[in-house]
Amino acid sequence: MAYQFDWCDEGFILTFEGLLSVQEIKDANHLWKKVPRIETIKYQVWDFSQADLYDIYESDTQDPTAYRAFPNMKVALISNDDYAKKLFDVYAQRAHQCGSNWELAIHETQEKAFQWIENKSTKATKLLHQLHVPELFDHVDLAFQS
Repeated sequence: MAYQFDWCDEGFILTFEGLLSVQEIKDANHLWKKVPRIETIKYQVWDFSQADLYDIYESDTQDPTAYRAFPNMKVALISNDDYAKKLFDVYAQRAHQCGSNWELAIHETQEKAFQWIENKSTKATKLLHQLHVPELFDHVDLAFQS
């Protein structure tokens, strides 16, 4: 298995390792929606700091519609990899376009993510849709074309 799922008091942590496929991320995403404690979830931590997302493409990011069923969620995405941040940015842009009220932020460690989560009065300073850096990925997109 390429991920570990851990429940916390009001949320969960998904920790990913190694080369990930889109299907593994989808499987992990469906997992949290099927548990009895779902009404108590206030935050999600998706830790990709030890994961390789280079088999995931911008076109793989789906429209984030879970916000309709689970409003007012904080979602922390963890990575220091520029490509992963780009994918997170695409997801955040789609969430913003859909009208999501989820707070989304990128952090480089779980410690920083939990500091942000615990600070309930402050919006994320690094909202993903503000991190759009297409100049970093113009060359990457060309490499993915067959």
